[in-house]
Amino acid sequence: MNFNITLELKKTQPEDKDHGLRPNNLSDLKVMIVDDNERNRMIFGDRAFFSGLRSEYLYFQEVTTMEIRVYYEDTDAAGVVYYSNYLKYFERGRTEYFRDRGFSVGEMARRGFVFPVVHLEIDYRSPALHDDLLRVETTVLEIRKSTFTLAQQVLRVVDGKLLVDGKVILACVGPGMKPKRLPEEVIQAIKE
Repeated sequence: MNFNITLELKKTQPEDKDHGLRPNNLSDLKVMIVDDNERNRMIFGDRAFFSGLRSEYLYFQEVTTMEIRVYYEDTDAAGVVYYSNYLKYFERGRTEYFRDRGFSVGEMARRGFVFPVVHLEIDYRSPALHDDLLRVETTVLEIRKSTFTLAQQVLRVVDGKLLVDGKVILACVGPGMKPKRLPEEVIQAIKE
């Protein structure tokens, strides 16, 4: 699948003779991905998850998706998905993200590499209801020496409505929860 990426500056500093217009910071960027089916979609909405990320660490790639049906057990008394269940959906999405890249989370743990969540930002935009079919989308935003950042979204399949979006930072740790460098094979798989 081919992607065209367009960066749009929302705010700029004065024009620099050598470099042209420059963003004040990465939170001033919007990212538009146009896929080869000519569908335009603002990925991650108007919310800029790029705040605080250094441009040399940013990666854009195909999004890993999985579908989940909302069951009665997922809902609260009002018939909407209970808020903490989205964290489970995100976890499943991350597991599928690794699986799509040839890694088993269990096998990585047996080899001494575990990836706990160390930071999570989540916005609940609209409720999912009993029997809705949802799509969880996961993509990498940033890779560092021992951490990586994923953007995740939950959308309703029938209308494509964005229900929840989030940013998750995972660390690489080994036995005793000691920080470790990300294995090179994991870095390469995430970058591809």
